[in-house]
Amino acid sequence: MNHHIRLLIYTIFLLPAAVFAKAETKNIVYMDMRPLLNEDHHDSISVLDVWDRLHTVSTLQGIVNRRKPQFYINYVVNGNINVDSYWWNKYRAAGPAMQDYAPDAYSSFSNNGIVAQKTPVNLLHNNMPVLGSDYDLTDEDGNKAAQVLVERVHARKTPFNWFRCILKSPHWYGQLIKESKRLDPGITLLSAPEFFELYRMWLKEKQGKQ
Repeated sequence: MNHHIRLLIYTIFLLPAAVFAKAETKNIVYMDMRPLLNEDHHDSISVLDVWDRLHTVSTLQGIVNRRKPQFYINYVVNGNINVDSYWWNKYRAAGPAMQDYAPDAYSSFSNNGIVAQKTPVNLLHNNMPVLGSDYDLTDEDGNKAAQVLVERVHARKTPFNWFRCILKSPHWYGQLIKESKRLDPGITLLSAPEFFELYRMWLKEKQGKQ
């Protein structure tokens, strides 16, 4: 089957999931992609098919999860550990989004800092900075994505923001940076080590004033 026709078919079949997930509902669309792990990865047609399915679904996930989790993909397996199943069960479990043992575990081997996707908290945990994640920047136009970035920076009380950008081109990032600086010259883009160290200092200063 033609590559583009196959991709179109996958997209059409996934549209109902997108519509459902975009609706005002507390339900989450769950898609088990693990059968793709059993495909013949030595066959070029099979590899192309897996690529199409994964990237179509991943793109859809980035779009519908922009403001809140509404679409979950189960795919990642590391040896005997089913990573996505583990986090799916954690997500559905009762209680706070991030139990104390989770940041304890992170800070025990590295206190550089983490971005937590299922919690709005901004805090220091054992001297490890924890930042609540922000929107994914999904617009294919870097200039429009920059508008969302600037709006979110202005909307949040915490002067530190972390945005996820999936499968974007160097040109897209160039647009994003240039337009962001034009809209707000005060915005500074930092490397991860610089970001978390400054964020740690800001949290300590904030704690000292309380």
